[in-house]
Amino acid sequence: MQKQKDYENVLKWIEQKALKIGADAIRSVLSINSGFSINQRDNSIEKMEESIQSSLHVEIFKDNRYSYHSTNDLNPDRLESFLDKAVSMTSYLEKDEERKLPDPSLYPASRPQVNLDLVDQNLSFMSIKQKKSILNRLVQSAYAKNKQLISVTGEFWNGHSHIYGRASNGFSGKVERTYVGMSVEVSMDEPGGRKPEDWKSINARHFEDLWEPETVAAEAVKRVEQKLGAIKIDSGKKTMVVENTAVPRLLYPVIRALTGRSLFQKRSFLDGMMNRQIGSDLFTPVSYTHLRA
Repeated sequence: MQKQKDYENVLKWIEQKALKIGADAIRSVLSINSGFSINQRDNSIEKMEESIQSSLHVEIFKDNRYSYHSTNDLNPDRLESFLDKAVSMTSYLEKDEERKLPDPSLYPASRPQVNLDLVDQNLSFMSIKQKKSILNRLVQSAYAKNKQLISVTGEFWNGHSHIYGRASNGFSGKVERTYVGMSVEVSMDEPGGRKPEDWKSINARHFEDLWEPETVAAEAVKRVEQKLGAIKIDSGKKTMVVENTAVPRLLYPVIRALTGRSLFQKRSFLDGMMNRQIGSDLFTPVSYTHLRA
């Protein structure tokens, strides 16, 4: 990236400035994201956007006090004022003796050169014409699946992000990654005035890992067709089948309760539950990492 050194130097300047005006330690993260999105409703392009966004997050440690601040303005003059206020405000907070940067001895002395395959360089060479073609295939294949559709809206997007991190006690690092995806929303007309609708979305790091537009559209159409003829049922205790896409929302309270912050701040219903059963024997969460071939 052309400005990689510039961004790294910004973090160095921020660190030096914060320490000079009174911070005992600082951790900062700078994110730069370039993104593109295009939206089509039926046969017309409704919206096309291209943007570059930057965000800075800093954590200030001063006199056993801690504060967190963020800004999107990287203008040097306003950054200086931002840091002055951040360090000054920290002095008014309650002390938190446990909040500190990690022991620098825990930082790796050297980092293995491992390719995590987080970047699809080919995305930067995709033309707008190619993206429009993919989007049109997505919308038109939905109509081809079911002639009773009354509206189809599709979207295609991609982006490239760089994240730089630095801590004043010796850590620095950066990560680069891309993303690409598409989604389609469909609706139908049904007797009685009902207009059921549904959608399907797919995301990936690499374009080659995306589904074909026709597959995404077919899934959205199948989902809306399953809503046809839906009727209200009586209230009562029922056996419920949960679709896999809904599982993250259902498990979020459990996952959040297991975070270090929730446990340390005694805001977790799982605090003190180590080695105790908290759920059904039929439920076993498994964490795994999917690696591309």
